[in-house]
Formats: sequence, structure tokens, C-alpha cells
Amino acid sequence: MPITDLHNEYEDYSIQWKRIRDCIAGEDAVKDSGQVHLPKPDNMLPDQYVNYITRALFYGATGRTLSGLVGAVFRKRPIVQVPDRLRENLFNVTGTGVPFDNFAQHTVEETLAMGRFAVLVDRPAEAEGLPYFRGYRAEEITNWRTETINGEEKLVQCILKEVAETPMADGFGTERKLRYRVLNLTDGIYTVQIYEESEDAEVFTLVDEITPQKRGENFDYIPLQFFGSVELNPKVQKPPLIDLANVNISHYRTSADLEQGNFLTSQPTPYITGLKADQMGDFPIGSGSMWFLPESSNVGMLEYQGAGLTFLENALTRKQQMMAQLGARLLEDSRRSVESAETLRVRSSGESSVLANLANNCSMGLEQCLEWYVDWEGLNPDIVEVTLNTDFLDKRLDPTELRELVSAWQSGAIPLDDLIYNLQRGEILRPDYSIDDVKGLLEQTPTTTVGNELELDESEDESEE
Repeated sequence: MPITDLHNEYEDYSIQWKRIRDCIAGEDAVKDSGQVHLPKPDNMLPDQYVNYITRALFYGATGRTLSGLVGAVFRKRPIVQVPDRLRENLFNVTGTGVPFDNFAQHTVEETLAMGRFAVLVDRPAEAEGLPYFRGYRAEEITNWRTETINGEEKLVQCILKEVAETPMADGFGTERKLRYRVLNLTDGIYTVQIYEESEDAEVFTLVDEITPQKRGENFDYIPLQFFGSVELNPKVQKPPLIDLANVNISHYRTSADLEQGNFLTSQPTPYITGLKADQMGDFPIGSGSMWFLPESSNVGMLEYQGAGLTFLENALTRKQQMMAQLGARLLEDSRRSVESAETLRVRSSGESSVLANLANNCSMGLEQCLEWYVDWEGLNPDIVEVTLNTDFLDKRLDPTELRELVSAWQSGAIPLDDLIYNLQRGEILRPDYSIDDVKGLLEQTPTTTVGNELELDESEDESEE
């Protein structure tokens, strides 16, 4: 099997990945793909098609929706627990200066967009080097194979496409070469092979072979974690944004037809009747022009009513509404802001459940990656914990609500437990605060200012972070 062969599932989903990727990138990427996203109408000349695609409008709903949903997950920082000795390592988990929080955000973004992502936990060959994370997009995971070993489905091979950059001999610029990283689990031992393209771009040569070890022992698994929209396994899963991207492209095509129709119908065309063949010539239009015509001639302007364009305009409106329903909240009418919190909660429950499930999946996958990282360093992986936010609605208490809540506690209407619960739920008090923590704070703080003090404590903590 050639190393460039693609898995059957890869070929089945690659068209969808291309569509989503272009929609996220925006108008330039969509239009640069030409007839992939906007077929040329029959009998349309090439130069006419250029104008046809230029006039079309691409509405960036997919990219904006993705940004909004990722922002909802990371409106609160992830909760991460690792051994104290490795806490500083979280500020550079990739070896290239990317902190864990940023890497987690990229993981959620790719998984939400494409329904597929993978993270390899690796370590430099030199002994003093630290482990690091390396992420691979859906398009870079070209082939894979699993086997049932001791009743467990295990990854035994995965081929990852990479681009290697090396400095030019003169010290200026870089040379880019395509290469493949092959992860193998053979006879219970994990090995890595690196293939790099030769002068003949279709030939790949084995340039390195590595057997990673942890504290002098071979790995009996491949430390590659897959992320999916539903499950954490190598199987390709439906991209969560594919339905939105499909409507987005359909909206783009309808826009092209509408703009083309507007162009044709908005340009009055002069006509002359009653001319013989030998009387035909150029008739310039304008106040400074004069025509000499036979008595039997008639002159007029053809103006199309374009009644059919109303159907295209209505279609655009319907598709915008569909995109809003599929998650493009930024396309919705601003009047929705008058909805009650409960109405908003019910309306977005379906979307939230999908997003919450994906966030929980990513939490488990990132936690597994950190466990491998910690274990590679010879520390206890059992204490590792990663929790991404699944509370997507803003529940922060306003100053009036805060004062009333504190007054209720001061008057004895609610116990301290209820005060703490509501302050945490209202995002005033840190979620990890215990009753003892609050009691200690109260011993140092006059009860008349406890609400303000709690709020100040939270802001000070955030500034330190």
C-alpha cells in the first residue's frame, strides 16, 4: 500500500471538509474555489462567469457561528489540575510557546467545525526534552487502522501528513517539503517512521525511524488521542457545522442568481424598429448624441420588470432564517434580545446540548493527553483533571441582585450555604470556594460590605490570572 493512499472514510468526507473549511475562511476562499461552490450556468461565457461570481455575495454565517460557539465554551477558563511540578509547563504545552488554554480552544474549534481532530503526545529525542502536544487537522489524518487486542479496540497504525520547513543553504527563506509520520503498534511496541518527499515529488523515502521510550521502557500503545463530535475514536464522524455550511453555500448560489438578475433587469436597453440592413450602424446614447432615422422607425427602451426576482429575495430570507436556526445567532434579528432568559434557554437547548456534549468529549480527550504527558514525566497521572465550561448562558448577578441576596442572608432569610450557592451560580464567587473559605473571608470583612468584598476578591483573582 502506497503511503499516500487514503482511508475510505477520508475520501467519503473530504468534500464536506473542503466545503466547511472554505465557508469558515470566508468569501475569498469560497470564490477562489470557482465552480466547486458556484456552478457555471449553461451557455454562460467565461468572462460572463467571472462577473457572475464577482457580483455574488457570500454571507459569512459559518465562520461567525463557529467563533460564537467556541467563545461560549471559553467564556470561562478551563479547570485544569496537574501535579504542582508541572503547572508551569501548562504555559507551553506544544514546545512552541502555546499555552494549554489556547491549545484547548484550538482543539474545540477544530472538533466543532470538522468533527475530527487528533493530538499526538510526543517528546524530543534528547533526554532532557519535555513532552509536547502536536495537533493534526482532519485533512492531515490520511489513513489509520485498528485491531481488537485482548478484547479492546486499539489503534495499531495511523499516517499523519506534515509539512517540514528547513532553512535554505544561504540562510534566507525556508524550504517546504511534504512528509508523512507513520505511527505503528507492532507486537505491542510503539514505533514512529518518518517519510519525506524526494526530488521526485511522488516518491517518499524513509528518513528516520524512532522507538519512543518512557523511563527506559517501550510504549505498548500509540499516544494519539482522537477527538470527534460524538465519540473519542478514530472513526470519522459527521461534522457539526456541515448542515450550516450546506445552507451557507446554497445562500451564496441564490445570491449569485439574484445579483445576476438585478444586473440584467436594471440596465435599460434601447431598441429601434423599422431600419433596413443598410441603415444599421452605431447609435451612441447620451444627451450630446443625435440620431437620423427613417420616418417609419420607432425608438424605445426595453425595461424588464424582474418579477421573478422576488422569489429569489424570499429564498435568501428563508435561508438566512435556516442558518439562524442552525446556530448562526449573529444573523438573528436584534429584537430577540427582549426574550426572557427562560425563553432563550428553551430556544437554545438543542444547540447547547450538542455543544455541551462536544465540550465534555474534548475535556475527556485533553485529560487523556495530559495523563500521558504526566506519566511520561514519571508523575502520578491519577490527579490530572480537565473540565471545559458547559454553562453557555451569562448568569452574572447585577449589582441590585447582589445587594438583595446579601441582605437576605444578613437578615437570616437564607442560610450561608444558599448564599454561597447563589454567588457561585451568579458568577460572583469562584466555583472552587468552600464554606470555610467564605467564613474566613467574612471574619476579615464587615458584613455590610461583604457583597462588594466578594466581588472585589473575584476581580483581583482574575487579574492575577
